[in-house]
Amino acid sequence: PRKIDVGITLGRAGTPFDEDSAGEIAEWIKWILPDAIVDEAVALLISHGFEITGRSRCTLSLRAAPELFERYFSSRLDIERLPGRPGAPVTYQVTIAKEVRIPKRFKGVIGTVTIQRPSRNQMAVSATPPAVPAAYFLGLDDVSRILGATAVGGRFTGAGVRLTMIDTGFEFGHPFFAGKGLHTEVLLAGGAHSKDKDGSGHGTGCSANVFAVAPGVDFTGIKIGDDVDGADGSAPLLVGFQRALGFDPAHPGERSSARRPLPNIISVSVSCGEKPGTPRWNNLPSDLTPLEACVREAVLASGITVVAAAGNDGERGFPGQMKHVISVGGVFKPKQGPLRASNFASAFTSRVYGSRKVPDVCGLCGERTDDADYIMLPVPAGSDHDRDFGVVDGTGKHDGWARFSGTSAATPQVAAVCALLLEKNPGLTPSQLKSILMATATDVDQGNAAGMDGNTGLAAATKTDGATGAGLVNAVDALARA
Repeated sequence: PRKIDVGITLGRAGTPFDEDSAGEIAEWIKWILPDAIVDEAVALLISHGFEITGRSRCTLSLRAAPELFERYFSSRLDIERLPGRPGAPVTYQVTIAKEVRIPKRFKGVIGTVTIQRPSRNQMAVSATPPAVPAAYFLGLDDVSRILGATAVGGRFTGAGVRLTMIDTGFEFGHPFFAGKGLHTEVLLAGGAHSKDKDGSGHGTGCSANVFAVAPGVDFTGIKIGDDVDGADGSAPLLVGFQRALGFDPAHPGERSSARRPLPNIISVSVSCGEKPGTPRWNNLPSDLTPLEACVREAVLASGITVVAAAGNDGERGFPGQMKHVISVGGVFKPKQGPLRASNFASAFTSRVYGSRKVPDVCGLCGERTDDADYIMLPVPAGSDHDRDFGVVDGTGKHDGWARFSGTSAATPQVAAVCALLLEKNPGLTPSQLKSILMATATDVDQGNAAGMDGNTGLAAATKTDGATGAGLVNAVDALARA
C-alpha cells in the first residue's frame, strides 16, 4: 500500500482502568493532555511528512508511507496482500513485526502506536417502495408504530437534538428523503469523497430508521466509505469518531471542536468486532486501543451518548461491547404471534470487559432464515445494497430500494428513541438514558439470539435476559419516565 492508517493514543489515554469506579473515571479524564502540547506534537509530525487524518483530545489518526512509519518509529512492518474477487480493490493486511520505539521528543505525549484496521458494514428512483408479493416485511411506518414513536409523534420528534451517524455515506438526494423537511448534513472523514454519494447504500438505508422514529432530529452523517477505491475500502472507524468530536480536515494542526456543537448522540452501525471463525478475544486487540480511548472520550469526557450494534450472525461487536455504550441487539416481530429474539442478532458476554452482557436493549431486526430481509429501506439506485439484495429480496437491482436489517438497522432506531428522550429532557446523561431504555423496554421471552460459528445462541426469558437484554425499546413508556 502507498499509505497506511496509524492510530495513536495520547499520554495515558490507553491505560486500562476500572470503568465501574467513578473515582478512576475522573482520574482518567485528568490524564487528557492540554491542547497546546498536542498541537506541538501534531505540528512536528506534519513537518516530518505524516498526514493528520483525525484527532481528538486523546487520540490521533495518521496516514504515512510504510517506509516513513518504519523509519520514524524504528519499527518493521509485515505487509500481506489479501486474496479478493477479480476486479475488486486490492487490500493489504499490515501488522507491526518489530515493536515501535517512541522518539524521545514524544515521551509522555504518545502512549501507543498501532496500525488501524478498516471498519466493516454489517451488511430514476421512486419515493415509495415497490410492491413485493408473497413476502412479509416491515415498512418504515411499521418501525415507527411498533416502537411507539407514532403514538408520540405529535409531541416529540427529536427536534433540537443533534444525532450523528458514522457509516458508508448518505445519499439524501433519494426521492424518499426529498421534500420531507429533514435537517441533514454530511461530513467526510478519512479518505471519503463525495458528500452526496453512497456507493455501498448501507449508511443511506440505515439512516432512514432514524427519521422513521425521530423525523425532527438534527442529523449529521459522517461518511467513512471510499467511493474511489470501493466501498470495501472503508476508513478506520476511529477517524469517524474524531470527525464527530470536532476534527476539521481543513485545519489538521488544531483541535477544532469549538467550530461546531458536539453531537448529543453518536450512532454506530459499522463494526470492528470479533468475527466467527477467528481467534477469540480475551483482551482488546492492541490496534483497537485508540478507538476504545476515543469512544471513552466521547462518553466519559464529553457526555455524548454512543449507541452501537451488538453484531450480526455471531459477531461480537466493537465498540458495542464497551460498558458505557448502549449496545443494541435485535427483536423480530412476526406477522402473527409474539415478539421473539432475532436469531440473526448477536448476544454474548464480553470477555474483554468482564461480566459485560450484550445487548442492553433491542431494535427491530430480521432473522437468519431469510437473510434478515426484513425492513424495506431506501438506498441509492445501483448501489451495492441495491444490486446485492435485489437478487433475493424481490426488489430490483436498480430501483433504489432494498430489504435488509440486522443490528445495523436496529441501532439507529434506538439512537432515535434516545433523541426523543433528550428532546423532552435535555439534561439526561448517557447512563440515565441507558437506564430509562432498559427499565421501560418491552419484555421479550421467546426465541434465541445468534450464537458464534452458526450455533444456537442465548435464549430469551422473562425479564432481562442474555438474548435481548431488557427487550425491545418502547418510546411511549420511556418518554413517560424521562
